[in-house]
Amino acid sequence: MVARASNSGEFLGVRVAPTALVVSCLCFADDTLVFGRDTEEYARVLKNILGKYARASRQEINQEKSTVFFSPNTTQERRVAIHQILEFRVVENQEKYLGLPAAIRRTKKEIFAYLRDRLWSKIKGWGEKQLSRAGKEVMIKAVLQAIPSFVMGCFLLPEGIINDVEAAVKRYRWGHGGNRGLAWVA
Repeated sequence: MVARASNSGEFLGVRVAPTALVVSCLCFADDTLVFGRDTEEYARVLKNILGKYARASRQEINQEKSTVFFSPNTTQERRVAIHQILEFRVVENQEKYLGLPAAIRRTKKEIFAYLRDRLWSKIKGWGEKQLSRAGKEVMIKAVLQAIPSFVMGCFLLPEGIINDVEAAVKRYRWGHGGNRGLAWVA
């Protein structure tokens, strides 16, 4: 219904770059992100669509879990008016959604530093275990590569973060407990 309203011009999404497509909604499993202009008219159209959906599917929209996030350029008066129409909780800072950054405002290296930190914490937990080379390989492939590859499928990561992740993997693979060890393969 959002796509249909978007196609008819009744509800316009957002364009993230001049050459990008207009995005009105993204669906993930049981979550939906809706993107629209910050006007009362669009808020009413969205409220109407959500009401139709609830009646047709017999699923109520959970007001406590639903949030609205405004652009920094949206005036306080518009925020209040839209909030009164949608009745969603207003959030000032949407840090992460599904484990990924919702908005990139700082440097990418700062934002994705959590990847490096998560890898280091996992490796430190494994460091106490005496695993064979094959066991280490399984741990690396199963866990270490899964963390950054999920994010790398969505974002172009800074080279510094990729180098840190590779260094952590190499140190774990070739190390002996807390010692570094000799890397037989570059």
